[in-house]
Amino acid sequence: MSKRPQAVHLIFIAAPMARIWETLTSETESPKFFFGNRMRFGSGVGEPFQVRGLDGNGHVDGEVLALEPGKRIKVNWKVKAFPDLPVSEFDFLIEPEGEVCRLTVLEFHLGPVPERFAAMSRDGWALILSSLKTLIETGSPMPNASVKPAG
Repeated sequence: MSKRPQAVHLIFIAAPMARIWETLTSETESPKFFFGNRMRFGSGVGEPFQVRGLDGNGHVDGEVLALEPGKRIKVNWKVKAFPDLPVSEFDFLIEPEGEVCRLTVLEFHLGPVPERFAAMSRDGWALILSSLKTLIETGSPMPNASVKPAG
């Protein structure tokens, strides 16, 4: 039985799958679309996944759960600043759709998440994926924007 995601984030990008994969999984490119943070993906299942600030401090720890290079990477995700939040899983899927590609991020929570954090995640992923799309399609980062705290 497969579990259902708590959130689905979707964007279409006018670029080949390889370019999207390269940018998404690049530690040097990720600060340009991920709030200045570096995502570090391991190169195989069971290897570490991390999100680190530009100062090197770790914000998220996890591991690679599934990997199909160029198409899919699934990680688990534990936010260090909020130890009471459950571990989450994020599944990044890249699929061709005619002359563009669809990037889908499926978000799974392995326990209850307060609505305030769920709303921040929804807004944050919308901004991250929009920034990724802008970077890939234009070659330049999206102008600064920030997620407002949920009410």
